[in-house]
Amino acid sequence: MSRVYGDPVDVWVVDGRPWRFVWDGRLYTVRRVLEHWVTTRDWWRDRHPDAEEATEREFWRVEASPDTETGVFDVLPRLKAGDSNPSLPGGGNGLRFAVHRPAHRPASPRGHRPPRRRAPPSSRQLRAFALWIGCGMTTEGTDNDDRLRRMIRSCAWLMRVLMTVRDVGLPNAWVGAGAVRDLVWGQLYGSGFDPGDVHDVDVVFFDPDDLSRDRDAQATRVLCDAWAQVPWQARNQAAVHTWYASKFGGDPVCPFSSVADAIATWPETATAVAVRLDPAGQIGVCAPLGLTDLLAGVWRRNPRRASLHVSLARLARHKPGERWPAVRVIPPA
Repeated sequence: MSRVYGDPVDVWVVDGRPWRFVWDGRLYTVRRVLEHWVTTRDWWRDRHPDAEEATEREFWRVEASPDTETGVFDVLPRLKAGDSNPSLPGGGNGLRFAVHRPAHRPASPRGHRPPRRRAPPSSRQLRAFALWIGCGMTTEGTDNDDRLRRMIRSCAWLMRVLMTVRDVGLPNAWVGAGAVRDLVWGQLYGSGFDPGDVHDVDVVFFDPDDLSRDRDAQATRVLCDAWAQVPWQARNQAAVHTWYASKFGGDPVCPFSSVADAIATWPETATAVAVRLDPAGQIGVCAPLGLTDLLAGVWRRNPRRASLHVSLARLARHKPGERWPAVRVIPPA
């Protein structure tokens, strides 16, 4: 069960990560980051129908404490970066965060509650001005995310792929689709994973300032220069609308607003997943359709964009039932 409160909370961010926040009049300091992931699942919309349209959401699960108490919190932005709010010192960038607090708040020693404290000076970057507080919230898919992360870390080849993509510096770059699916299904439903069987390593990034096809070729060359033995294929998801209809047919498509928006349209639910490595070595997971089909071994058409003709052709080409005998194939219809 979760209870959501509309308490105002300020969050200070240092180097892009939550550093301190004030909740219930108390100053919490982040001791360590436990989890970091990205999703577009908008569980708050049922309770808050007037909330902004869902975009890519970046979650932080942190361990934080005021004085001697310690708790675990989930922190996520609620507004687009760049929106301003005059209530913040210097205007602020208006990022709004949600924090989910465990249902049980540890007691202070001998029942003493530490005194309330003022927030730190505004010299630290203040990037949030209001949070929703939820007690006992569990994020859907967290166990699956952890399971996927463990599988990725067990594969030295894929970890090097993620490090290479991170280090070349493409904007908002992720590795997704077939490479992730091949690893999971090879380990769980086939005879194992062999990097030599990966036909393409799909790298998606988001660069709205250059929508040319040359941008894709340039990004692919940068990756090949970094690790020539990998079959890289880089695609700028901000530019997909400029070529999708001419390549696959059908009506023109709308521009994507983010990488997560693009991933949500990928042709199978099990491959609508991408991962990346952050500067601290944490694995981020972007799974707007969830991870259930990927981990359960289900080949299922995602009808959002791929036509029935395209889906049937992909099924015939990939032959999932032969490559991974234990995978359940749901014929496109």
